[in-house]
Amino acid sequence: MTDPMPSLTEREEDALESIARGETTKQTAARLKISFSTARTHRHNLLRKLGVHTAASAYAEARRRGWRSEDEWDETPAEPQRLDDPILRRNAADLLSRADWVPWKTPLSIAQCEAIVDAVLRALEEVQ
Repeated sequence: MTDPMPSLTEREEDALESIARGETTKQTAARLKISFSTARTHRHNLLRKLGVHTAASAYAEARRRGWRSEDEWDETPAEPQRLDDPILRRNAADLLSRADWVPWKTPLSIAQCEAIVDAVLRALEEVQ
């Protein structure tokens, strides 16, 4: 049986929406016209209520619990991050290192994850 979606504050709902849009905490703060610290707090509270540790897990868990049907979806994407952004690279490697959805059983080191992220970013640059 699927757990029900917890009751979220308006700002926690905004945080979940921003995660779904692919926004960083900094982008969310700017869009909502709140401080970075406040946006981070709302995101943290959201993750705690959903019982997860990453933004990607929060989105997946919210969808699993029935958050937003496809016809309710706002498809306005966030401003894209630059592919050479070191924060994007580090966050992607960190997420990959903690992922429980990867097809291999042995955990990867951060260095291995960074190498995978670098290869993906190079491939994306070739496509663009």
